[in-house]
Amino acid sequence: MHLSMDDGNKSRLRSFNVFPALVYLLRSSNQQIQEKVTTALTSLLKDDANKAIFIELNGIEQLCELIATSANARAKEASLVCIAQLGFTAETKRRIAIADGLIVIAPLISSGSEQAQKISVVLISSFTVDVSFADFVRQSGAIPQLIKALSSADSTVIDQALNALGNLSMNEWNSDAIRLNNGIQKMLEILQRPTEANKYSTSCALANLLVNEDNQNHILELNAVPILVKQLQSQDPRTRTKAAHAILNVTNASDTARFEVTKAGGLDLLLQSALQIQDAALAEQALKATVNLALNSETESLFCRQNVCTALINSTINSPFVHLQPFFIMCLVNLSKNDQIRNLWRQCGGLDAAIKIVSTSQDSNIKLQLSKLLTNMSVNGRNRFLLKQNEQILKNLTNWQYESNLDNKTQAEAALRNLSFPCDVSDETESFTAPVIPARLQALIELETQKQDQIIQKDEQEAKANAESFESHRAKRASIADIVAKVREKASVEIEPSTPISVKAQTTTESTKKSEFVADERFERKMKIMVELMVTEKTYVEGLEAMIKKYMKPMETAAKAKKPLITTEQIQTIFTITETLFMYHKMFLDGLERRISRFDPQSTIGDFIITMCDFMRCYCQYVNNYDVAVELLSSLEEKPVFAEFLKKLISSPIKGLSLYTLLITPVQRIPRYVLLLQELIKKTEQTHPDHKFLSDAFAKVSEIMIYVDDQKEVFNKQQEVIRLQDIILNLHKGVLVAMPGRLLAKEGDLEMNNNLYHVFLFNDAIFLTKPTDEPKSKKKDKSKKKDKHIPPQQYYSFVNKLELRGARVKDYEKDSPHPNSFAISSEVGACLFTAKSAYDKEEWLTELKKYLNWPRWIRWIT
Repeated sequence: MHLSMDDGNKSRLRSFNVFPALVYLLRSSNQQIQEKVTTALTSLLKDDANKAIFIELNGIEQLCELIATSANARAKEASLVCIAQLGFTAETKRRIAIADGLIVIAPLISSGSEQAQKISVVLISSFTVDVSFADFVRQSGAIPQLIKALSSADSTVIDQALNALGNLSMNEWNSDAIRLNNGIQKMLEILQRPTEANKYSTSCALANLLVNEDNQNHILELNAVPILVKQLQSQDPRTRTKAAHAILNVTNASDTARFEVTKAGGLDLLLQSALQIQDAALAEQALKATVNLALNSETESLFCRQNVCTALINSTINSPFVHLQPFFIMCLVNLSKNDQIRNLWRQCGGLDAAIKIVSTSQDSNIKLQLSKLLTNMSVNGRNRFLLKQNEQILKNLTNWQYESNLDNKTQAEAALRNLSFPCDVSDETESFTAPVIPARLQALIELETQKQDQIIQKDEQEAKANAESFESHRAKRASIADIVAKVREKASVEIEPSTPISVKAQTTTESTKKSEFVADERFERKMKIMVELMVTEKTYVEGLEAMIKKYMKPMETAAKAKKPLITTEQIQTIFTITETLFMYHKMFLDGLERRISRFDPQSTIGDFIITMCDFMRCYCQYVNNYDVAVELLSSLEEKPVFAEFLKKLISSPIKGLSLYTLLITPVQRIPRYVLLLQELIKKTEQTHPDHKFLSDAFAKVSEIMIYVDDQKEVFNKQQEVIRLQDIILNLHKGVLVAMPGRLLAKEGDLEMNNNLYHVFLFNDAIFLTKPTDEPKSKKKDKSKKKDKHIPPQQYYSFVNKLELRGARVKDYEKDSPHPNSFAISSEVGACLFTAKSAYDKEEWLTELKKYLNWPRWIRWIT
């Protein structure tokens, strides 16, 4: 054994073929032999040639067996040294793994000597670098042992254990195992130590662990966010970078975490790191985390500081790290829904920065983020006025409308729509100060505000008393339908003529005073209606904002979770164009408030209301989608987890009603305008210039309300056609039910050739069908859903189709042999149908006459 210590003897021993004997002796149960053989091997295996021979002779397997069975601590330690000397190559790891070496080595991390601990941790850490061996490490029970090593007095051992745990945490199962074995608590204890030792490795491991959503929640449960934030003050820039990375991960899908980071002072520390120019990695992680913090509406006020806004804007154009430019813009985008930020953006040079980026950047993502920013910033009247004056911005946004990238195209269109909204005269100067509101007007505003608050409180009480659902809103929809029906009946409502009428001059002082009194009284009544319009508009805007901040944004965060309660597509279905409506009405409200604040008997309001009318056409999309949205929300609430989530959102500190109540408010808004405009017209003298403006505004809003209602009817018919695609079976080759422009006009039973058919009349064709049994595939689907509320669906088997193009209809007189019959003839033949009654026949003929002999394209538009 002593010969092995000499380098020359190592080669001579190899030539004498002693390695088979040494490997054989490793099997000995004699502890002294074990110790001497392993000690000799620690010397011999320093030679590379000897390593290869030893591995070929299955020496690794024998060393693992010795570690598992020997009671000699020195022999075990020497065996570990031998394994370490062989090097952590893929072949060495493979042999150790196959021999269950990790299972016997892992316990030595906590129970072996100091040297055994070091070697075991290093060895297992080397395994975690290779993903293919990660399962072997977990199965060996090494994770609890590595966590125990975090309590070691040896800084090197802790570092190696942290590296191993950080690598293992890339796998979700391993990540869960680390949390369940109190690994995160141990790491947090290290971060709380007064020295910098091991804090970088700990931050690395935590950054990886916090990709896992359960670990993110665990950090919140432990109230450990301030500990992470404190690491942003570390002297080691590497620790600061990894701490920022950890904060980025923990704030990715949690508003609570965003709030906690901000509460712990993380915003200023992150901004400080994001704005430094020495370390690109630190700046990137800190900036991305700041973008997340900007998503939290509860902490927006902390961003509303001139120095913060100036720093973000300047860094957008001056940062030496060009790849970070989109993230600076994204941060501003997230903040730009705040009124104060919109003003600060302009005052801190945001407009100049935007012009510079527009004229230089060709990056698609930067274009998208900049379009979003300009869309939001243009809600502010002064910003909108200044942006309209800049040809470069208008030109680029116009060009971006035609880009192949759909997101860029859509966002550029949204920005241009906002910019097309009219500005108030007061927007033309930066030094605008709101006029002092007269005491009487202020009193009216306060009175109307109290009235609206009482209405909201009543709605909240009703919502709590009754479980809200789609059915509970049918009554509200019915009242809206009544308003639309009345306007349809009386398209030209009996309002006073809009043309001025000459009035005989009053000559006596008494008559003059009486006239002035009547005028003052009429103006007072008009002001009350205008105040009602303004206050209800403010309530409406606040409701839209609550819908976005209280419900939509938290749902978007929940959609990013590992087990999402709701999908992004479902959120889009529920909220559709809520954000667009909010921006339009926010601009309208700002202008309305300015008009009313300086209103006098000679002022007009109708001309301003007219400017909003064209934007109201987008309500079609919202109204068409409303029933679908509420039905989807109702179905999601059937899941207890989602119902509990929605309950938490309702009780959040953000002001706002239940989601069901908020969702119907846009459906009610246009009819409300019609009623208010009617009242304003009544309270305005015929000779007043505003009378014509209000009359025109009323006509336009009424037209849009009818248009929206018509489009809803068309949409419902289109949805019905889509439904029929699933219930009309056995279609002939090339026959489709759902086609572009096809609408369902009527369905019912008709007799033909002594056979009874169920007939579907579309705007371009007639489908003859017969009732049939439900297909087996549909029964299976229904059994999976187990929904008792779904009524049995009738299915139909396709028989034939008759095109209406070029067809003619013939009605049979009452005294004919076929009094309840009518015939339809075309180039391919004729069909004689018999209805159940004369009344039923008239209904069929009424619908048929709408579509017969009409060119297809006209029918589609209709």
